[in-house]
Amino acid sequence: MELFRQVFNYLDKTRCGIIYPEYFSELLRISGFNPTQAEIKKLQDKYSQQRGLTFDDFILLIVLVRTVRLS
Repeated sequence: MELFRQVFNYLDKTRCGIIYPEYFSELLRISGFNPTQAEIKKLQDKYSQQRGLTFDDFILLIVLVRTVRLS
Protein backbone atom coordinates (compact mmCIF):
# COMPACT_ATOMS: atom_id res chain seq x y z
CA MET A 1 0.00 0.00 0.00
CA GLU A 2 2.88 2.34 0.78
CA LEU A 3 4.25 1.91 -2.74
CA PHE A 4 0.90 2.97 -4.21
CA ARG A 5 0.85 6.00 -1.89
CA GLN A 6 4.32 6.99 -3.11
CA VAL A 7 3.27 6.64 -6.76
CA PHE A 8 0.14 8.69 -6.11
CA ASN A 9 2.04 11.41 -4.28
CA TYR A 10 4.64 11.58 -7.05
CA LEU A 11 1.94 12.33 -9.62
CA ASP A 12 -0.12 14.63 -7.39
CA LYS A 13 1.66 17.65 -8.85
CA THR A 14 -0.42 20.25 -7.01
CA ARG A 15 -0.43 18.36 -3.69
CA CYS A 16 -4.20 18.66 -3.49
CA GLY A 17 -4.95 14.93 -3.21
CA ILE A 18 -6.03 14.56 -6.83
CA ILE A 19 -4.33 13.20 -9.91
CA TYR A 20 -5.58 14.82 -13.07
CA PRO A 21 -6.62 12.76 -16.11
CA GLU A 22 -3.57 13.72 -18.17
CA TYR A 23 -1.42 11.72 -15.71
CA PHE A 24 -3.50 8.50 -15.75
CA SER A 25 -1.33 6.77 -18.34
CA GLU A 26 1.83 7.44 -16.34
CA LEU A 27 0.07 6.46 -13.11
CA LEU A 28 -0.95 3.06 -14.44
CA ARG A 29 2.38 2.37 -16.09
CA ILE A 30 4.34 3.22 -12.92
CA SER A 31 1.96 0.92 -11.03
CA GLY A 32 2.93 -2.00 -13.27
CA PHE A 33 0.15 -1.96 -15.84
CA ASN A 34 0.32 -1.47 -19.58
CA PRO A 35 -3.07 0.03 -20.49
CA THR A 36 -4.18 0.56 -24.07
CA GLN A 37 -4.99 4.02 -25.35
CA ALA A 38 -8.68 3.03 -25.35
CA GLU A 39 -8.51 2.03 -21.67
CA ILE A 40 -6.80 5.29 -20.77
CA LYS A 41 -9.35 7.33 -22.74
CA LYS A 42 -12.20 5.53 -20.97
CA LEU A 43 -10.71 6.34 -17.57
CA GLN A 44 -10.01 9.93 -18.52
CA ASP A 45 -13.60 10.38 -19.66
CA LYS A 46 -14.96 8.86 -16.45
CA TYR A 47 -12.80 10.83 -14.02
CA SER A 48 -12.58 14.12 -15.87
CA GLN A 49 -16.15 14.80 -14.76
CA GLN A 50 -14.92 14.50 -11.17
CA ARG A 51 -11.87 16.64 -12.00
CA GLY A 52 -9.48 13.81 -11.17
CA LEU A 53 -8.68 10.71 -9.21
CA THR A 54 -8.39 10.63 -5.41
CA PHE A 55 -6.15 8.12 -3.65
CA ASP A 56 -9.18 6.01 -2.70
CA ASP A 57 -10.33 6.06 -6.35
CA PHE A 58 -6.82 5.03 -7.38
CA ILE A 59 -6.81 2.00 -5.04
CA LEU A 60 -10.24 0.93 -6.31
CA LEU A 61 -8.98 1.33 -9.87
CA ILE A 62 -5.93 -0.85 -9.16
CA VAL A 63 -8.15 -3.56 -7.66
CA LEU A 64 -10.49 -3.40 -10.65
CA VAL A 65 -7.68 -3.54 -13.20
CA ARG A 66 -6.04 -6.48 -11.45
CA THR A 67 -9.35 -8.33 -11.17
CA VAL A 68 -10.16 -7.84 -14.86
CA ARG A 69 -6.64 -8.78 -15.99
CA LEU A 70 -6.56 -11.93 -13.83
CA SER A 71 -9.98 -13.23 -14.87
